[in-house]
Amino acid sequence: SNVNLMASTGGMMATSVTAANDVTLNAAAGDVSVGLVTATAGNISITADSGAIVDKTDDAVADLVASSGTITLTAATGIRGTGAADTNENRLEVAAGSDVTASVTGTGPIRLGSSGAVTLTSATTNSGNIDVSAGGQLVATSVSAGGVGSNVVLTTVSGGIEATSVTAANDATLTATTGHIHIGAVTATTGGITITAHSGSILDQQDDSLADLAAGTTLTLTASGSIGGSSPAGTTTDPAGKLELAAGSDVTARSTSSGNVVLQGSGDLTLTDVTTTAGNIDVMSAGQLMALNVSAGGAGSNVNLLASTGGMMATSVTAANDVTLIVAAGDVSVGLVTAT
Repeated sequence: SNVNLMASTGGMMATSVTAANDVTLNAAAGDVSVGLVTATAGNISITADSGAIVDKTDDAVADLVASSGTITLTAATGIRGTGAADTNENRLEVAAGSDVTASVTGTGPIRLGSSGAVTLTSATTNSGNIDVSAGGQLVATSVSAGGVGSNVVLTTVSGGIEATSVTAANDATLTATTGHIHIGAVTATTGGITITAHSGSILDQQDDSLADLAAGTTLTLTASGSIGGSSPAGTTTDPAGKLELAAGSDVTARSTSSGNVVLQGSGDLTLTDVTTTAGNIDVMSAGQLMALNVSAGGAGSNVNLLASTGGMMATSVTAANDVTLIVAAGDVSVGLVTAT
């Protein structure tokens, strides 16, 4: 049994709507305000043709439950919590384990929250931020925030993040309290990328040589474990599991506990601040490599830097053990290189 509700004008308030199978809500004009919508064995589809899909109550209780199906949300002016402000409390909550497709066709944000795992099969805005917080694993299959100044913020408490395809017109920020962050392709067109794995590693998701990270400004990578250096199962193209960076990248990368930093630049690469507490640093670039501050800490830890073309500027390079600098073409300009 299904529930189908349609409002031509004035919007819709769905305080409590339940179907044994599918639920479909459509407002041709006005907002759709959601209290609790449940599709027990089916799918939820909500459309606000000229308005927003909003949370009816400012709380952390699931507003949308489709345990056996998918949740599809389409709105003109936003998919969000009770208020228009970008605050953590103002989210539309989906149940743990939800598979979500969300689209904002006009101007407005997507702000979703969940107490458990969430799969973003597709989340897109024409002009607005995307901010999703999950209590479990966050799978970002396809996420894209369009419009000048629009950001993507993905946050999870446990289970890590699978960032298959994430694009922001401005900044992209990914944070996992526990668990690894696997990178397919993350792009910040005019802004910066900040990725933090507080208790885990930042790793390449795909066995390829394509750029995993491309930022208009800077890349900031922080992990308690490794940053790159662990290849996917069945790897043949990149057995070292290097995290690939777009040409011209400016990188700050820090392994704060125990782990390696393994990076590959597809062109010129600037290592503004790359450090490990207990691990090796292995970086290759297809263009000029500028090592402004590189330091591998921990007994036996080495630094290996290789530039294919364009030379190398080693302003400050330190390793607890060995330092190896190789330039296939061009000069090596040395500031201070230390092998403790």
